[in-house]
Amino acid sequence: MTATATATAKCPMADVAGAVPPPSHPSVDLFAQPDQLFDDLAAARRKDSLVWSENLQAYVVSRYDDVVRVVEDADTFSSRPAVPDMPPPVLSVMAGRCPLRGTLIGLDNPDHDRLRRAVASFFVPRRLERFAGMMEARAHALLDKLVTKASGSEVFNEKGVNIRENFNYALPLQIITAVAGLDVDRWEWVGQALELTMVTIDNPEDGEDEDGEKQVPAGDEIKLQRYIELHEYIADLIQQRKTDRRDDLISHIWAERDSGRVTMTDFEHLSLIPGLLQAGHETTTAVLTMGMAHLLHLNLWEAATRDKPTRAATIEELVRYESAITGMKREVTKPVTISGTDLKPGDIVFIAFQSASRDPTKFNTPDMLHIGADRQQAPLKGQQQHLGFGRGIHACLGAPLARLVLRVELCVLSERLPGFRLVTPYEDRVYVPVQEARDLPRLMVAWNASAAQAILDKRGATSVANANGAAAATRETPLVVRGVTKLNDLVVELELAAPHSAILPTWTAGAHIDLPVGDDRGYRQYSLCSDPADAKVWKVAVLREPDGRGGSLYVHDQLRVDQPLVVQGPRNHFEWKEANSPKHMKSLFIAGGIGITPLRAMVLAAEAAGADYRLVYLGASRDRMAYVDEVAANPRGTIWAKNERGSFDLQSLVTNHKANIGAKTLAVYCCGPERLLRAVEDTFQPHLPANHIHVERFTALEIDESTNTAFDVVLARSGRRLHVPVNRSVLEVVREAGATPAVLSTCTKGTCGTCEVRLVDGIAEHRDTVLTAYEKAAQTSMMVCVSRCRGKELSLDLW
Repeated sequence: MTATATATAKCPMADVAGAVPPPSHPSVDLFAQPDQLFDDLAAARRKDSLVWSENLQAYVVSRYDDVVRVVEDADTFSSRPAVPDMPPPVLSVMAGRCPLRGTLIGLDNPDHDRLRRAVASFFVPRRLERFAGMMEARAHALLDKLVTKASGSEVFNEKGVNIRENFNYALPLQIITAVAGLDVDRWEWVGQALELTMVTIDNPEDGEDEDGEKQVPAGDEIKLQRYIELHEYIADLIQQRKTDRRDDLISHIWAERDSGRVTMTDFEHLSLIPGLLQAGHETTTAVLTMGMAHLLHLNLWEAATRDKPTRAATIEELVRYESAITGMKREVTKPVTISGTDLKPGDIVFIAFQSASRDPTKFNTPDMLHIGADRQQAPLKGQQQHLGFGRGIHACLGAPLARLVLRVELCVLSERLPGFRLVTPYEDRVYVPVQEARDLPRLMVAWNASAAQAILDKRGATSVANANGAAAATRETPLVVRGVTKLNDLVVELELAAPHSAILPTWTAGAHIDLPVGDDRGYRQYSLCSDPADAKVWKVAVLREPDGRGGSLYVHDQLRVDQPLVVQGPRNHFEWKEANSPKHMKSLFIAGGIGITPLRAMVLAAEAAGADYRLVYLGASRDRMAYVDEVAANPRGTIWAKNERGSFDLQSLVTNHKANIGAKTLAVYCCGPERLLRAVEDTFQPHLPANHIHVERFTALEIDESTNTAFDVVLARSGRRLHVPVNRSVLEVVREAGATPAVLSTCTKGTCGTCEVRLVDGIAEHRDTVLTAYEKAAQTSMMVCVSRCRGKELSLDLW
């Protein structure tokens, strides 16, 4: 599911500025004959220098190490050529209505990373699993129709059906339409609207007006109009989701905007969706269709689809063997030498991912398909990752979704179509004319129709009533402001209740809600600070932040008693876990400033449970601290105002509790500014298990890579201990050691979520951009490609 252009137009490659090779430079007609692609790439790899492709008008970077070097040096190799410009007639029609270069693969930094941050956390594999049921239901529904059609056809065994059109194309398009947040019943229209990628204005004699200016050909006017209508439809949805959130991508981007993690315009929001729709189905369709032809021809279908681990391995091997994306273009921005070829600014290179994934210096017998039992002769040399999903900052954003969709497809097809076989002779398959993309437009297959019908009869017709695509709305709770209390000059407390005194949803100490802060500002997250046992009232306390993004000012200046609100949540990533064992644990609550809010709820819960605890409340001065009188009156509470008593010694807490805790186990909970959170982690980490230290962060960690330290990783399932030096990643070390289950990776930059591993013990220094602040604070998983250890040791759920 590598990202493709939102809307590209085939235009003469010779128009690319600066792409002129030396007269004597070796050349290859790459893509001139689709069935000769791999021979052409192999020939390019054998050359001493980069080869020149006439039809691409670019130098071909074909060796694995060279491809990795290019994709990881985004400053030297601009992504600008990855999205060709639209022809002028198309540009004039689209101007101001459709973003022209919004798709991520054509953007360089800083815009690329800024916009990708808005969508990256949506595609974490663990989170996407919630869509698996919907995917399976839709897959079965499509096969119900195919099986019924085949059973009633007298010529089915002879002609078969085009599996690409009827399943491999339809299912991914339905899924990405649903996941993005569009009406899944309009999936066919969405697919048609995305066909602007087929607009061509190559013939200078076609479509000219009376002044000789090129016009959009009549047949393509319809495509262009559909494309514009799609953008208008999505733009309307974006405005709807601003206040009516659902579990979809459009709503997720709004949540990222609301949180302040991402700054973007509505037009940039719009620009992201069509490109992801395009990428979300075309390449998945192509990989499955091409791979299906290979598997069936080689009699590997059953071996490839036997069980879940086998299907997962099959997907990786199919993507390595023949990816839907052969490569992409980059423009050189500064003098550089690759494989002995001197490149100058303006030169165009084509990074051939497909060639890199068949580089014999990195993969054993790379031109063989290694499936099932043949995995014993796996193509990996060492622990190289194939590049079928790209790498670097532009690594396939939707790779985790593609893997999930392909996994579902292989599973359902193997269950439903006994006797699955090719009708199209393998040697007669015809690829589409390719440049960056590769695909089979037609693949005729058949199966044992009577056996498939028997399976259908036994299971009954599949219903998609619960899988209509647009996922269920995030839990929303209508409330009314029952009280507004000024706690001090900087903090106001809101008392929220359900209309008609209804019972509120249950929650646990540490939870937060998403509070709307005006139509133009979206939502802000505030911790519930009331008694979790009170089912009638929720309370939040909000600090006035004049230099913030306006949310707190709205709460302070505009919210009034009896004003209705619809909040989202509550959700809890900072839960007081000792509620289940209050007699055997002692809780130490450390609050900094407005960080008192979740800890106040924990104190109330601890009191109700008869738990042993201590509360330390730190602040600049008493007049800036909320609930200060309440804490001062608590015999287990300590107020520490810096202007009265100076800086607080956290080490004294360690000393006191070592002396006084007795047989109980200590758990620490801290919420406050980043400097306090770091100090608490540093102070208690040498003395307590990592899972007894809990902090809640509302901002991302600022990382200085020059401060890298070495540490050990323990593989919890086997007890093996590995050393991670300063200059290597956890990913590199565990893969080199052959840790299992094998850790997949795509981007190696902490932006795709593919390499997430469960954290058993230790405190990770999170450096990724996909985990939320709450997930990072929970310390239950980490992205091992970039994140490190805040201490001497991490324990990971690996063998």
